[in-house]
Amino acid sequence: YIEPIEPETVAAIVRKERPDAILPTLGGQTGLNTALELEKMGVLKECGVELIGANASVIEKAESRELFRAAMDNIGIKVPRSEIARSMEDVRRIASEKNTYEADMQKELHSQGADTERLQNIADQMMRIDRELQSIKEHATLLIEYQKDKRDLMDNIPQWQREADEQQRLLGAEHAALKESTARLQTEIDATDKELAAADEQVRSLQLNMDAFHRISAYDWYRPHQDLFLPENRVSTPEVLSQKSCIELIEELGRLQNQYLQLQSRLRKEVNLFTGHFGEDNTFKFATKFNEDWEYVRFADELHDFVEENRIDEYIRRINDEHSDIFKRISMDTAQLTASETDIHDLINQVNKGFHTCNFVGVIQRIEMKVEESSNRVVNCLRAIRHYYNEHAYDLTPGTNLFSSENTQPVKQEAIGLLRDFIKEIHAYRYDNIRLYDSFELRFRIIENDNDTGFVERLSNVGSEGTDILVKAMINIMLINVFKEGASQKFKDFKLHCMMDEIGKLHPNNVNGILKFANDRNIILINGSPTELNRDAYKHVYLMTKGAQSKTRIARLISDSRL
Repeated sequence: YIEPIEPETVAAIVRKERPDAILPTLGGQTGLNTALELEKMGVLKECGVELIGANASVIEKAESRELFRAAMDNIGIKVPRSEIARSMEDVRRIASEKNTYEADMQKELHSQGADTERLQNIADQMMRIDRELQSIKEHATLLIEYQKDKRDLMDNIPQWQREADEQQRLLGAEHAALKESTARLQTEIDATDKELAAADEQVRSLQLNMDAFHRISAYDWYRPHQDLFLPENRVSTPEVLSQKSCIELIEELGRLQNQYLQLQSRLRKEVNLFTGHFGEDNTFKFATKFNEDWEYVRFADELHDFVEENRIDEYIRRINDEHSDIFKRISMDTAQLTASETDIHDLINQVNKGFHTCNFVGVIQRIEMKVEESSNRVVNCLRAIRHYYNEHAYDLTPGTNLFSSENTQPVKQEAIGLLRDFIKEIHAYRYDNIRLYDSFELRFRIIENDNDTGFVERLSNVGSEGTDILVKAMINIMLINVFKEGASQKFKDFKLHCMMDEIGKLHPNNVNGILKFANDRNIILINGSPTELNRDAYKHVYLMTKGAQSKTRIARLISDSRL
């Protein structure tokens, strides 16, 4: 910190930095005084700072003459007699006592026969001698250095003077020789300058043209055509050289360059304006980004050939064929996707029929399912494409045929619009595939204790606690039973083991009811998430895993032979 050493300033720094200790003895009298002020202000105690080297009591004892004299008296060390004056009366009193003491001392010495005046003179002489000795002691090093400098420098001045005179004489001789040589060289330079001026006058015109030729590399038109200026490509016939000078030719090339740049700028503008209507992946494979001038020229040539050869009709025919083929393939894939709609409706009808004739478990009075059209926007686009293709298949066939109508072109345009809507929905879709269950939506209706849920999308939080688990179990059992009955028509009836999670969460009455519901249909229900913690309650423990092809594998881990 570059700040004044004052109690207020130092107190602010201490409060900010929070040091562990302060060493006041390095700050001289100012540091000691500031440390005492900080102690009195309570800053050191407030910030937990310790004075090291000398604490406050030691500093006060050294600064106070009274405390210092008392400390010396306590340890038996004599000190000169002294007093402290705190008022003018004390000053006059102490001065009077001092004068009285000195007068008494003079009388005492005089009464003993001492020459007090002589003693005073001797004392004054001793003080002068002491001051002189002190001065000699203080300047002893300076005196030694002076004697050394005198011996090394002043005593050698005569010898140095003689050497300086000799060097001055040699310098004069060198100056005279240099003057003579300079005059001779100046004469030669003047003669050379005259010859050079005459030569410059003779070659001035040629030199101007040569300089202009050497600067042509700085012109913009030079770089693309620099090969023409190589020695082996230069034209040196007298007829060409005599027509225009080099400077005139350079000016002519500059004018031609400006005309070329104007044409090139116009070409760039027209090409960019034209290609701005196309994306990078456009149908015509037109380039849309250009860097070099030759790329613009090549594009202009290719576009000219494109127009002259009337390739646009070929692209129109090809695109129509591609769109028709894509439209057909999408329609066929959609037909395959929705081919199972009838089977799904039949399956749901069989399940509902089974629910109408069964005894429900617990408080469940009725379960019903129905299939609704999917709200999936991608699926709806696929259905629209399939429907449109079925109505206008002949008009969408590539080329012409006997069954095409006069509205072929509007039909194809509307088909392209449907494809664009389909692409838009695909980009907004979160998944990579459309699956069978995306093509329809299943709704459930549950009546529990005379409470009708209506047809809802999900079974979670339906009815009271555990109702959703019970309903899901009954629906799964009924679905399995439908497939089981279908298989039993080809084979004889058989029992089926079924494992379901969360059965253990049901009320014991509902567990018994769901077990009976399954057993009545030759389905042996296994609790996949048991809550029983006693190992003796289980005869077998199995591990179920899935293989590389998602095939379920069952391995027995533990068997209890006692059960």
